[in-house]
This record gives sequence, structure tokens and C-alpha cells, in this order.
Amino acid sequence: VHDLMKRNGVSEQGIRFSTVSGLGTEIHSVSALRYFQERTRGKLESQFVGALDEDGKPIEFWPKNILGGTAMLPRAMAAQLPGRVHTNTHVAAIEIEDDGVDVRTLDGSRYRARFVISSLPFTVLRSLSIWPRPPGPQFQAIQQLHYAETTRAFCRIKGPFWQEDGFEPSINSDGAVRMFWVMDNHSGEGEHRGMFVVTGQAALRVSARSPEAASAYLIKELERLRPASKGQVEILRYHSWGNEPLQRGCSPM
Repeated sequence: VHDLMKRNGVSEQGIRFSTVSGLGTEIHSVSALRYFQERTRGKLESQFVGALDEDGKPIEFWPKNILGGTAMLPRAMAAQLPGRVHTNTHVAAIEIEDDGVDVRTLDGSRYRARFVISSLPFTVLRSLSIWPRPPGPQFQAIQQLHYAETTRAFCRIKGPFWQEDGFEPSINSDGAVRMFWVMDNHSGEGEHRGMFVVTGQAALRVSARSPEAASAYLIKELERLRPASKGQVEILRYHSWGNEPLQRGCSPM
């Protein structure tokens, strides 16, 4: 993204200013393709902000959402397959031969097939033994493609503290709390939902702590930025994509 802006005449000051969008110092390592993907997604989602259904009620579920949770999608796909889906079965090696492919798992089992389709993130695929090794550019991509770390903490907001300090409910920051989103009921009284979103190098530093310590740190940082939030935010669920052993990152950059 940095190089793209530079080639198109954006000044260094302008490039530095653009980092407030959440890229931070990662602007030197984020690909232009990734940036355009995010812009396209944002443009799509913006169409549904404040949108109403045929009865004039706010649209609760965007087209990207799945009733019952996104886990319903792979379950529905699995139900259409003729064979059994082996869950909690970790692949250790893929061995490609002229007449088929062997997939070996950590428990010593072997599965034979005509071919293999892998949907593993490259952060996980690079830890598997693949024989023979994929061709040069493919192997290089598997070994080197950078995946962003994203840490999120989902929380309960006991009261609308933004009505006390007079600022917008949600914030963007260049500090540890990159984003704090108030997700509903912005103007009403009572409880609200909120979410911390920490990305890039900040996420790496935060996720190096235990979930309990990271949650306490995020609350403390929010209270430093927004003193009116003191005692009003309770984290219910903490999740680090980088610490997930079968994912090891949020998305390719």
C-alpha cells in the first residue's frame, strides 16, 4: 500500500496520515490487493447501515450473516457429502504419487485418494510435510505469505458512558486499542454490546499475554482513553486468531 500511494504522488505526510485507518506501521507490508479487498467489503456492508426491511424495521441480519451462526454453513455442506467427515483429525503429511495421494494424520492413520484439496491457511500448511515439494512460486508463497494477527474481545457495556463524555460511542486509535466498537443501541439506556479490535503489531503484543491479562489490559487502556468508561465495560469473550493452533493468524496480508 505504501508503494502504491508513493507511485501515485501521495506525500509522505499523507501516507503517514492514512495509517490512522488501522494499518499503522503495517502499511509497508500490507498488499494493495488486501487493501482493495477490505475497501470492497466495506463498500458492500455500508449499504446495509441503517437499512430497513419491507416492514420498515432495521435489518438485523446482513446478507453475509447466517441464522444460527456461521458454523451452520460447513455443517450443511458436510451433510451433502456421501462419506463421513473426520473431525479432530490433524493432518501431518501429504504424499503425492503418480496414481494418487496419501494423507497421513498425527495419530498414524492414512487416507488414500485420487487427489487432495487443501483449504488450510498457509500458516498451518507450512508446518506439514508435503512430498514432493510444491513448485517454486507455490512453495515460496506457502512459506512466506504473511498473515495478520487480530485479537478481539467481546464485551458487555453496562451503561452509555459516551453520553457522559460527549464523544462518539466508538473510537479508532493508534495505540493498543486500535478500535473499540459499540455495536448497538447507541442512544438508548441500559446495556449495550461492544467489541475491542486489536490488529497488527499491537495485536502481537497484546496476545502475548494470557487471555485474562490481555482482557484486563484492554479495559485499562480504554479507561485511559475514555475515563467515563471506568467500571462500565465487562469483557465476556476474548479471542486471538494468532494463538489458534489450526489458524495462526486472521487473514493473509
